[in-house]
Amino acid sequence: MKHSNKPLLLAAVAAAVGLMPLVASAQNVSEVDRLRAALLMLSRTLVEKNVITPAGAQDLLREAGMDPAVLTATTPATAGATYTGAAVPPPPARIAPDAAAPVVRVPYVSETVRREMREEIRQEVLAQARAERWGDPGALPSWLSKVTVAGDVRVRLQRDSYPSDNDSAVNVDSFYQLASGATGNTTEDRDRMRVRARLGVQAKVADEVEAGMRLVTSSGGDANNPISANVDLGKFNRRLGAAFDLAYVSWSRGFWSARAGRTANPYLTSDLMWSSDMTMDGASVTWAPVQSVDWSGFITAGVHPLQEINNSSTSLASDKYLFAAQAGGRWQGLGGTQVRAGAALYDFHGIESELNPATPASNTLNNDGAPTVRQRGNTMFNIASLSNPSGTAVWGLASNFRVLNLTAAAEFGYADPWRFGVNADYVHNLGFDANEIRARIGTAAANLPTDASGATGLSRPRLDGYRLEFSAGYGPRDLAGSWQVFAGYRVLQRDAVPDAFASADYRLGGTDQKAGFLGGSYNLAPNTSITARYVNAESLDLAPKYGVRTWTVDLNTRF
Repeated sequence: MKHSNKPLLLAAVAAAVGLMPLVASAQNVSEVDRLRAALLMLSRTLVEKNVITPAGAQDLLREAGMDPAVLTATTPATAGATYTGAAVPPPPARIAPDAAAPVVRVPYVSETVRREMREEIRQEVLAQARAERWGDPGALPSWLSKVTVAGDVRVRLQRDSYPSDNDSAVNVDSFYQLASGATGNTTEDRDRMRVRARLGVQAKVADEVEAGMRLVTSSGGDANNPISANVDLGKFNRRLGAAFDLAYVSWSRGFWSARAGRTANPYLTSDLMWSSDMTMDGASVTWAPVQSVDWSGFITAGVHPLQEINNSSTSLASDKYLFAAQAGGRWQGLGGTQVRAGAALYDFHGIESELNPATPASNTLNNDGAPTVRQRGNTMFNIASLSNPSGTAVWGLASNFRVLNLTAAAEFGYADPWRFGVNADYVHNLGFDANEIRARIGTAAANLPTDASGATGLSRPRLDGYRLEFSAGYGPRDLAGSWQVFAGYRVLQRDAVPDAFASADYRLGGTDQKAGFLGGSYNLAPNTSITARYVNAESLDLAPKYGVRTWTVDLNTRF
């Protein structure tokens, strides 16, 4: 049975019932009789069409002050009917010409009030239709109401421009111990269109348990890129690939929550430490007590596997893990003002590499300790410099990484609708120990490249990074017509953080760089914005100069 007209019919009945007292107040009995007859006929029609039940029709008549028994009566509509509990009076006798005519007062209902009445009735009917699922009862399974689908699409125009005094790509690769051709280009400007699409599903499995997964765009070698889901277009319309970057189960109770699998980054941070697109393997636990309406705190701890190695008699490299802990808090003030701050320690266990022994010749005992993902910047050494000095180099990380990260962000909304913000971030590698590195890599230390000052990464440690950004905006973030501008500066020294996870938005990724940036965004519609950004990034200590000026224009939308 279809119910496509049910809301409209019920609205008509409701409107008729609601106008009965107004008509009755006119003391015009014949008009009341005709309206009662119309209402009775309409009720019978609704019952015949199976739109409402007979009991429901009797309820409508009772609400209108009529005897519900007339629904099944065979006498005329006025027979035996009652109005406001009194018997229906007989038709009034004709008034003599000289008799005084009664004064009839009909309340005036303005068009505004009528519109409001219609809208109220419509909303009530629609609410009931949604609650009772009139359109197709029972068609949707109950579990579907516990599943949330969300996603976003970003289309990017990107231009990478290279200063005229850049050195050759060969020299850049040599200084950063990259495979020949890794940098590719340092002189010819490049224009491209890129896209990033993400589609996620989150399911409420139980009151305390959720599960989720997300697909992101990937193509070719990009599938192995942990820091970006951007895919270049202009490949003869080949179809875009996709890969999962989220697959997790989470649990929460009170102030406690935990998540395991491939999860979103659970730590408060900026793009100085981690790329904004990066997700993490492993598990983490958060305790987030709420002290008051304004104040809340959090402590998060996690274990994240980076590389699992199948150890054997021919492979002595150890597994690589990240152990992380962060504590911080949030304060919410008047006018949307809010402050967030956190202090974190990221301990990369086993990420440093070991030198192969000289014997037996050509052994590869520690080759698996070389990082499988890297960009450019960190101090590297040749793991095989003793075991295979004339063969292909196997580059490993010289430094341990135990990174202290202090971060804070504030947004001030006292001058509503104006917003002003500041973000600050600082990192320092506590794990760097030049003496320990020399003892571990032995004679390979003599072959480390020298920087622009003439020093190596061991004789002149470069272990710090900082970032400062200011922003100003007008209007709520999701409102069409609102906008924001921002500008900032960042420095990220060679061995401050692992270069594998640094943002690709600055000099196409890596460390050993300084960069100024500015831009702005404008909301075209709710959940849709356009953002323009300019980044001028240059090397810090690289002996040959290597800089990249990047312009991007992003069209973002989410659902």
